[in-house]
Amino acid sequence: HKSKLHSLYQSMLRNMMGHHNRDDDRYEENLKQFPKLLFAILLRYDALEGAGLQSAIPSTVFRYLHERFGCELECFASPFNCWLEKSANDGGRSGGRVLGGNYGSAFGDTDALFGSFGSFFGMDFLKIAEQSGGSCFQANPPFASEFIERMCHRMHQLLDVSNRYGEDGGNSDGKKKVLPLMFVIFVPAWSESNGWKTLSSSPHLKKHVLLSQKDDVHYYAEGTQYRRAMDGKGNHRVASF
Repeated sequence: HKSKLHSLYQSMLRNMMGHHNRDDDRYEENLKQFPKLLFAILLRYDALEGAGLQSAIPSTVFRYLHERFGCELECFASPFNCWLEKSANDGGRSGGRVLGGNYGSAFGDTDALFGSFGSFFGMDFLKIAEQSGGSCFQANPPFASEFIERMCHRMHQLLDVSNRYGEDGGNSDGKKKVLPLMFVIFVPAWSESNGWKTLSSSPHLKKHVLLSQKDDVHYYAEGTQYRRAMDGKGNHRVASF
């Protein structure tokens, strides 16, 4: 975790300073603040308690979403559990660059220096999509029905706007300009909850996959694995739903 967090912090510093000169005095001075900033986010996330509240989907799933849909941004994550890895040989798509490290999180004030875009409910998804001509976002929200319902309503608003994007203008050839948006969502199968019902009845729903706890073994990566020494069992737990 420390190595990943240090990489996130270094990348954010270079982006903020507008260059990659490691010899710059300002860069080195800011880099010395890393231990203090790390301590701040540790306190914040330890205060949440509950390893399950900070779990993430495994890196293999992130990798698939990136390769299949170009997904690189997580709507709900933290500096500790966000996806970050060096790309392998993927047919030249990534060119060996670092993948991930783009995410929304609960504590934008302290997490911003580690790459966070801030709260999901304040992120400008349309602007992000405009920069790339369309985007896919991954959402693994806190498992609370009211929160999931609120998330779904915001996604509906964004998708409605993207479907009407360019209606007033359009391209010079008269064709309607579109802004593709896609959300891949991971939630527990609480079929009686309002959150589940809102998602499953969404007019924007294109694909729904239900994994059985009994027949389809699936896992989550603990976001609080930094608290304990590894015991040889890895950092995953069986999904409890």
